[in-house]
Amino acid sequence: PFTVFAPTDAAFALLSPDLVEALTNDPSGQLSQVLLYHVLNTEVMSGDLTDGLLLATLQTENIVVTISGGNVMINNAMVTVADLQADNGVVHVINAVLIPSTVGVEYLQAADYNIHIGPNPATDFVNITFGEDLTRTTYLMVYDINGKLVKQEQIQNQFSQVNTSDLRSGTYVLRIQQGDTHYFQKLIIAK
Repeated sequence: PFTVFAPTDAAFALLSPDLVEALTNDPSGQLSQVLLYHVLNTEVMSGDLTDGLLLATLQTENIVVTISGGNVMINNAMVTVADLQADNGVVHVINAVLIPSTVGVEYLQAADYNIHIGPNPATDFVNITFGEDLTRTTYLMVYDINGKLVKQEQIQNQFSQVNTSDLRSGTYVLRIQQGDTHYFQKLIIAK
């Protein structure tokens, strides 16, 4: 039996065109590595997942489980549908594509890299503060719990404020992109 963490179509749409081109140009190399990074060689149900659990993928790199406030994250992807039984295992739907380190694209926790996001929970705005001046083009994307892009804008200053008044109460994922580096942060909107 297998466990598959299956990204939604919306999750694949979040990948940069350059990355998609690189993956499709190397189907037996990098693309294969990405696909194997989504599969475990054993059946793992949602009830088996614990905070901080490391799971070995068929690609050989571990993925990490984070559980907070009822949300289950696999690396930086949120599980949106769990425990879909299949003949040969189980599928968990996630809202982002998992990228192993061997592919050369980094997905990092924003707080670990001196990027401060708050207030969190937020209501009508959220402040984003970078530890240093921005030297590269920086984009902010906000995704709802289903992986749908609900807001996107370019950030140009070390200290930026993003209007969230148009977002409903709920859990979102912020993605900050600088070149091939992607930083993530969970954001709660509470109105």
